[in-house]
Amino acid sequence: MSNLVAALKAEIARLARKEAKSLNQRTADLARANRQELREIKRSLQEIERVVRRLDTRTSTASEAPAASAARPEGVPEGFRYSVRSLKSQRRRLKLSAADYATLLGVSMQTVYNWEQDKARPRNSQMARIVELRNMGRRQALAELEALGGGSASESSEAAPKKKRAKKASANKKSSRKTAAKKVARKTSKKSTLGRKKTTKKKTTKTRR
Repeated sequence: MSNLVAALKAEIARLARKEAKSLNQRTADLARANRQELREIKRSLQEIERVVRRLDTRTSTASEAPAASAARPEGVPEGFRYSVRSLKSQRRRLKLSAADYATLLGVSMQTVYNWEQDKARPRNSQMARIVELRNMGRRQALAELEALGGGSASESSEAAPKKKRAKKASANKKSSRKTAAKKVARKTSKKSTLGRKKTTKKKTTKTRR
């Protein structure tokens, strides 16, 4: 009787283990399938996010383009870019003073200095005039400056070195004349002193005789 009970217990335990093993296998398979499904969902979400980002960038650039074109004033080309360096080189190319350049632009001389020192930036209404001056030559700029009633500063700046050279040349001529006159005076003084010495010597010899 005891052997029969032990055999029943062993059989029940074996069947229970077998059933538990099968159940564990099912749960492991389900967990594996769920993990695979989650991976696929993550991949699809990442792809959707990429597409959404691309669409956002396209819509933002499309909305910014008309705004930029609307902000650009008339007379300013699409590829124009303002910079302090280009402004300085433009004035240097035209050989204009800050006052004359300001007259052509219709602003004050201090405004031009502030632009060149990057303390301020031209307005959109002034950019068109800067573009016009960029396409001008020196003769055209001087003619327009003369029509506006300016040009004194640039002319004086150009005439200043010529005046300095003329002054230097006249000063050199005067100094050379002075040195020549001094040399002549020295020679004449030497001759007169020699003549005096000769006459005094003759007088002394006559008196001795």
